Amino acid sequence: MKKYAKSAIAILLTASMMLPLAACKKGKKTGTKKIVSEDDPYFTVTQTDLQMPLDKDKKVTYSELYNTSIVGDRLIGSYNVQYEFPEDLEDQINKLYENMQEGQEDEIMNQIMEIYSEYSDTGVAIFDLDGNLIKKTKGDGYDQLSGITPLKEGGYLMLMTTYEMEACKETYKLAFYNQEGDLEKEIPLKDIEDAWGANVYPLPNGNFLLASWSALYLVDKDGKLINKESEDGMEGMIYEIDGKYYVYMYSYDEVAEKSNNTLNEIDINTGKISPDGKEARMDLWNVVKGSDGYYLSSNNGLKKIDPLDRKSDGEMLLDWNWTDLNRTNLSMDGMCVKSEDEIYFVSTIWDESEDPSVKYSGTRTVLNKLTREEKNPHAGKTIIQIAAASLYSNKFMDYVVDYNTDKNNKSRIQIKDYSEDMYNTDDYEKAIKEVGDKLYLEMLAGEGADILVNFSSFSQFNNDEVLVDLNKYIDGDKGFNRDDYFDNVFRAFETKGKMYQIPVCVDIHGFIANKDYVGDRDSWTYDEFSAIADSLPEDVTMMEDQTCAALMQTLLSVASSDFIDYEKKSVNFESPDFAALLNLAKKYGVLKLPEPDYGMVEQGGVIIDGMYYEGGMGGDYVDPIDKVKEGMQVMTSIYFYSLQQYAEYEAALGDKAVFLGAPAPSSSGLSAQPMLTLAISATTPSQDEAWDFIRFMFEKEQQISYARDFYSVPLMREALDEKNEMDIKEYMEQKEEMKQWDPEFFEEYYAYDLTEETAAGFVKVVEGVRTINSIDQGIMMIVNEEAPAFFEGQRSVEDVCKNIQNRATTLLHER
Repeated sequence: MKKYAKSAIAILLTASMMLPLAACKKGKKTGTKKIVSEDDPYFTVTQTDLQMPLDKDKKVTYSELYNTSIVGDRLIGSYNVQYEFPEDLEDQINKLYENMQEGQEDEIMNQIMEIYSEYSDTGVAIFDLDGNLIKKTKGDGYDQLSGITPLKEGGYLMLMTTYEMEACKETYKLAFYNQEGDLEKEIPLKDIEDAWGANVYPLPNGNFLLASWSALYLVDKDGKLINKESEDGMEGMIYEIDGKYYVYMYSYDEVAEKSNNTLNEIDINTGKISPDGKEARMDLWNVVKGSDGYYLSSNNGLKKIDPLDRKSDGEMLLDWNWTDLNRTNLSMDGMCVKSEDEIYFVSTIWDESEDPSVKYSGTRTVLNKLTREEKNPHAGKTIIQIAAASLYSNKFMDYVVDYNTDKNNKSRIQIKDYSEDMYNTDDYEKAIKEVGDKLYLEMLAGEGADILVNFSSFSQFNNDEVLVDLNKYIDGDKGFNRDDYFDNVFRAFETKGKMYQIPVCVDIHGFIANKDYVGDRDSWTYDEFSAIADSLPEDVTMMEDQTCAALMQTLLSVASSDFIDYEKKSVNFESPDFAALLNLAKKYGVLKLPEPDYGMVEQGGVIIDGMYYEGGMGGDYVDPIDKVKEGMQVMTSIYFYSLQQYAEYEAALGDKAVFLGAPAPSSSGLSAQPMLTLAISATTPSQDEAWDFIRFMFEKEQQISYARDFYSVPLMREALDEKNEMDIKEYMEQKEEMKQWDPEFFEEYYAYDLTEETAAGFVKVVEGVRTINSIDQGIMMIVNEEAPAFFEGQRSVEDVCKNIQNRATTLLHER
């Protein structure tokens, strides 16, 4: 089998490393401190808000500058500003509708649009690169501009979409603007439909390509349609490479379990797409065109790449560690590489509304100018390297930028995000195993990162050779009082009394069950689970169908410490407990789920996914929670991260609600799924500095902030109490408002109150967490390869357990 061949190669490669690593294992090797050098690249950031002039006599309800592009020394973008509409004008418009006579439709609609236009401002804005507004051109209230394309001869080309209310349809034009932002000419597009948001590409032969998510259009110089191509997998992106034009196509081969990413050439005279595409990069969707080629904005930096070269890593133009900029809110619209020493980005930042009934009021747009310095201003600072399994938190990146720009800090944070190595592949399981094993070996040799972020699911790191026991810091002079936190969650993250990876905030995972069947419990063993399942009436199911493999992974994820001992480098898969796990997964799982009848339909005014319909689309919708409540099903899997979610579950089942974890040998309770975890390398010489960086995140303000950023549960008790109070206030205000505006919606979706008693119940559930979700990805691959033979009846459970035992033992010793 191919998988075994690959494993054999991996063993040979690992064996070649064993001699140099043997020295590491005899005595812990301490890494040397890394110091910022004057010669290390660094770019200073200058940030400027791009502000539209607003009517100070009106209240802004929404504002946005989007679809930006830099050409020469100008930035151009579409803008949209909406103001609060007065109630008296709403009454006036309602009267116009009521008194409209036959034949007056056009006249009345024009009057209504004229009233609305006073409170709506859309169009095109031009700024200089210092952020000063040069000119804004207000568009017609019926028009929407998109797809700004700089023209080689100067000026801009845009797609203008007009909504015709009487005809209830959209029409399109090509709009040409000069460098000063004045409209010079328009070309109506004939026979074009569904081109909303399309990008426009002027061609050397005078034709134009329009690419949307649904179709590719070729029109001539007069706007006449030459050809329309609409195919599944068309991603709406056109690439010009060496004078040829390509469309990005995506498809997935279910049999080979492989994605196909190709660039297919477009005939610019006929608009036909070649059926034979050239293999392209998987991350091509994140590539933008610069003046001298294409650039990929990755989690680690900006690279110049060849879109047709799938295997090349590209040339790093800007590593995010070379500057102090939060890359999570960068919009690649408007990215411009002036030179290797001067680069521009646009940041799009959501601004929260002061109106409590509105979550957001729009976006704030910031122009970031990055300029290369001759000498690195942070020279002499100690480098603390972070290895991240994934890092999408805007709040965390803000903290890194603030930390690095604080002159009082003697260290500088640098980040390597491994997520692109994991996700830009067809074999995700293999990729995460390789990332984990590579980083593990580096850290064991004293050459890896100082801090790990979000590696808690890689349980192989949890040992003294690789990571520090953080309990010594928590209980030390610069630690914190455990009584102020949910210490049970911290304890759940321990391995044999040591906590190697600390969570900042978590989701709660487990099951909600009907007390009539399971009794008053919060945990159970495999035998207890099976006894309840075997005693059920014929018309009652234990839970929704899930595959044997999925159920096996759920069970193993909360019990890996029962089967793997990293300290002794031993495993326990030839045990009655693991055999019981496999038997349970086989008995209560299914080999294959039926194809779900996906589709969204309206049910009682709510859009519902068709997969929840009994008998497929057209059947009766049955919520799994309702089935548990009615006694048709014993339990259903749940997760929650807020008081309102907990209250929904509690209200659904009332006194019958029982929250419990997955069955396990040691009878585990609810599990914590961490949203942000941190760990410190056992070999870093900067352990104290690393803890100083981590400790900040456990202060009350940060706990609330990170819980909101990650939509999760803070681990400081006072922070959760305050967050619960905020959630109660917000929910009850929404409930009162909805009662007035939509009584029917109110009755269905606000059928309960949030109270202090509800909050106390939520806190009690958090206090019941006793385990975490954690899997050794390398061992999980072995289990996933061996277990199907038992599930399918090809081999005995004893044979499968023995094979897993032998292969897992070999893997641990290879490390």
